Amino acid sequence: MWHEGRHRKLYCFALTLGYSRALYAEFTVSSGMMAFLRCHMNAFSDLGGVPEHLLHDNQKTVVHHHDPGGAHLWNARYLDFADHYGFVPRLCRPYRAQTKGKVESGIKYIRRNFWPSCPDVATLDSLNEALQHWLAEVANVRVHGTTHEVPRVRLAQEPLQAMTMAPYDLSMVSTRRSSKDGFISYGGNRYSVPAGQALSQLTVRETPQGRLEVYAGLECVARHELATGRHQSIVDPAHFDALWQALRERQNPEQILLAGPRLGPDVTEPDVEVRSLEFYEALIRGDA
Repeated sequence: MWHEGRHRKLYCFALTLGYSRALYAEFTVSSGMMAFLRCHMNAFSDLGGVPEHLLHDNQKTVVHHHDPGGAHLWNARYLDFADHYGFVPRLCRPYRAQTKGKVESGIKYIRRNFWPSCPDVATLDSLNEALQHWLAEVANVRVHGTTHEVPRVRLAQEPLQAMTMAPYDLSMVSTRRSSKDGFISYGGNRYSVPAGQALSQLTVRETPQGRLEVYAGLECVARHELATGRHQSIVDPAHFDALWQALRERQNPEQILLAGPRLGPDVTEPDVEVRSLEFYEALIRGDA
């Protein structure tokens, strides 16, 4: 799908409740942790609560790897999310497709029944609006082939926990080392930081609202809107004002003067006498 100025791969998140077979689904252009957790939160809100257990496939957003002895190395962020909402995560047994039949049946149902009737849409939001309408008007009000009842009717008896907790903070936190010219690299783009933070180890926080916050310790030293494309340089002019001031303070006046207007609008180049070519020819002949 063409999204935010470039072609993006489309993913489908699906959650099927075990008792009612009520289905929630959402399309995304990312398989990353933020999108994965956000889809869970949207599913809990749409279905009216949090299941006691969630059975997952073995994707990296849930589990890093299986120990030969049968233990799992869980993704710490996902365990924190599960603890926040009070459900117990469980894993399908590797190479045992029958343990994840409900979800796979939901994906097949979406592929075979939603896509053929999907309207021609231009944006991810409009595609998800069409999908939510189909879930409400078709998928969850049909007579289910396994239970022989309507999922939306059985949903009232589904043992779900009420969502009384505050929303989970979806912000993604990582670290970056700034370059000598005062930029950090994030998501295929470069973002400026204040001059004093060049060549520093910084903490970067990407918020669900599409902002990038850069911290030196506990102090937020830069804020940017996330770029929608790639290979861009996003600059806060105030960061370069600080750079010019820092250069003025660290260099002697002659060095600043020779650097010319590249150091800022207030710096001027020295006056240079302009002489004709005849002067230099006379100088070569020895007449000057």
